[in-house]
Amino acid sequence: MKGTFISILTVIGLFFVSAVNAKEPKTHKIAVPQFHGTSVAFSAKNNSRNTTVTISGPKGYNVSKFSEVGMPSIDLYRAGKLADGLYNYEITTAVGKLVLIKDTMNNGRGENDSHYARKGVTQSGHFRVVNGQIKRYKNIKEPSANRNY
Repeated sequence: MKGTFISILTVIGLFFVSAVNAKEPKTHKIAVPQFHGTSVAFSAKNNSRNTTVTISGPKGYNVSKFSEVGMPSIDLYRAGKLADGLYNYEITTAVGKLVLIKDTMNNGRGENDSHYARKGVTQSGHFRVVNGQIKRYKNIKEPSANRNY
């Protein structure tokens, strides 16, 4: 009976240790957001291609813009009056060098078929609109979690 109890505790302990040691997925910092009044722009750290920026917000607000080269900027007011609240943005782009595609099935493009593609990455974030303008907050440095009390 003791052996079974110890075995069960060992299995539970292994699940706990693996959950604690699980690594967070690596996030890519594609661009730094820049907010000016009702405009949202992004300064990219590298050359990006085929970039889509999508912004959603309160009351069904949704706008998307595409750019073949570089980062698109969006004037939020052009899509309609801005409601106060939290807005989310997502950037999807292809960056870096061309890499070989492992699965090269016939896609019907003939001579225009490419066996290379850029790596696709995504970045998301949010901002707040107050009185029809994007609210800017100072960067707040979080205290370290390793405190000695």
